[in-house]
Amino acid sequence: MYYKECPFCGCNLDPEEKCDCQDKKKNREELIRSLLLRQPDGQLVLKEAVYMTYESLMIANQTITKIEVKGKEYAEVNQRIRVFRMLYPNGSIETNIESLEKGICVMSAVVKDDFGSVLGVGHAYEKEDSSFINKTSYIENCETSAVGRALGMCGIGIDTSVASADEVLNAIKQQEGMSLISDAQYNTLMKCIPNHNQTVENVCNFFKVKDLRELTVKHFMILMNKMGEQ
Repeated sequence: MYYKECPFCGCNLDPEEKCDCQDKKKNREELIRSLLLRQPDGQLVLKEAVYMTYESLMIANQTITKIEVKGKEYAEVNQRIRVFRMLYPNGSIETNIESLEKGICVMSAVVKDDFGSVLGVGHAYEKEDSSFINKTSYIENCETSAVGRALGMCGIGIDTSVASADEVLNAIKQQEGMSLISDAQYNTLMKCIPNHNQTVENVCNFFKVKDLRELTVKHFMILMNKMGEQ
């Protein structure tokens, strides 16, 4: 059967059918504008009439700008915080380090409304040596992830996932660090190791592998850093 495709949303339509996606988009934007107030400092907040309802949450979520990660859209933590401030201008986000030992941080975050009632709780776990960003900022990254999950538990920015874009990107970086070294990285190590008075055997023993090619990208970067090659 012949059909045409809407150039805006990709919906399949009958030959004479008109898609209503643009009308819905216009109506949604008008509804959002009618329910938001811009304060003197420029911050957008929801009008008191719809304050703290499921409808207001859904409307606020529609203002979130998302980023695409591997074909799926995720809300960044800063976007979730912005929406939280729209919904609860006097609310609070409290974080606490639950554990900080041997380069491992466990953080909790508690989100409260304007009256101090708990809306959501989130936790996060980060290792100092899991990525190069974490080497200097693993506590901060852990806090960001915990805050993002706590806000997700409140229903903010969870159209596709409770995990935030920040959390997903961090996980991807850690996974990439676990992949095996490339031929180019192997050749680099073979040149650098002797120049630093080390042997391949010593390096393999240190990382508990039988062959240099069993090293991961994370191992490679650690070695480069120790040898002062970066």
